[in-house]
Amino acid sequence: MRAKLAAEREVLETKAKAERATHELQLQSLRESLDKANDEKEQFDRKLKEAATSAATAERKKLEAELAQKHQAELNRERELLKTQLVKQKAENQDATKALQKQIADLQKRIAEQANENPEVVNIDIVEALKGEFKGDRVIRLPKTEKNDSGGDVLVEIKYKNAVCAKILLDTRMRGNWQTSYATKLHAEAAAQTADYAVVATVHFPKGASELHRHDDVLLVHPARIVEVVGILRDALVRMFKNKLSSEQRAEKKALLYDHITSDAFRRKLTDVNKVTEEIAEIDAEEQDTHARVWRKRGFAMQKLQKLHKQVTDEIDDIVDGIEADDRRGN
Repeated sequence: MRAKLAAEREVLETKAKAERATHELQLQSLRESLDKANDEKEQFDRKLKEAATSAATAERKKLEAELAQKHQAELNRERELLKTQLVKQKAENQDATKALQKQIADLQKRIAEQANENPEVVNIDIVEALKGEFKGDRVIRLPKTEKNDSGGDVLVEIKYKNAVCAKILLDTRMRGNWQTSYATKLHAEAAAQTADYAVVATVHFPKGASELHRHDDVLLVHPARIVEVVGILRDALVRMFKNKLSSEQRAEKKALLYDHITSDAFRRKLTDVNKVTEEIAEIDAEEQDTHARVWRKRGFAMQKLQKLHKQVTDEIDDIVDGIEADDRRGN
């Protein structure tokens, strides 16, 4: 009986061990399957997240591309509009430039014709003309040198309350051509004599210039304009002296004054002054015919002349005093 029970027990234990081993194998297989399923789930979640991120990125890029395209289209429209405006403005500027060049050419032609028709204007005695106009100043005819025929030959000492307050050095020699050495030499002499301005009286100018021109720090002036220009410079220097301007301030005003009196606008005003002066002379010639009509015209012409002269004087005063012309007109 014991032997039989022992045998059955052994069989049962063997069977239990086999079943337990089988269960362990099954459990191990289930664990491996679970781990695999978890790994697959993680991979699936990661791919799902990547797909969502990729889709969002693609959508964002699409929106950015659409916005960029819209912005570029607006920019292109603005460029085309600006291009059209620039082309129109360029055409208008070209027309204005051509008209201005024609006016300048006509003016230069008239000046040349006047110089040829009236040679006595070129041969005026500048020294005597200056003495007659500026009686309170000292106009000195400088001695000629034998070395050359360039440099200053007339010095105007401007007086204020019987004291010399400024100087203008002039080269009034009549020559048959223009050379830059004339201005260079005069500029050096003006610095040596501490003259405030240097002026060359000439009927010959650099190419493209006439009547009034600035060469470096020297003014080139037609002889017929010398008295007018010296008068403008003289008034400016007296005002600078009275205002007690420093050397730097005087230099600044000098540059502004040069820019102004050599500008096209100033030349046109001088031309208008000459026209009105000629008009007055013509009116005087008609005085014998209709005395009352002549004097009425003369009065109108004198008013125009005074107005033009005041504009010229005010602009010079504004440069010297540092007052803007627009502010003065507004007041």
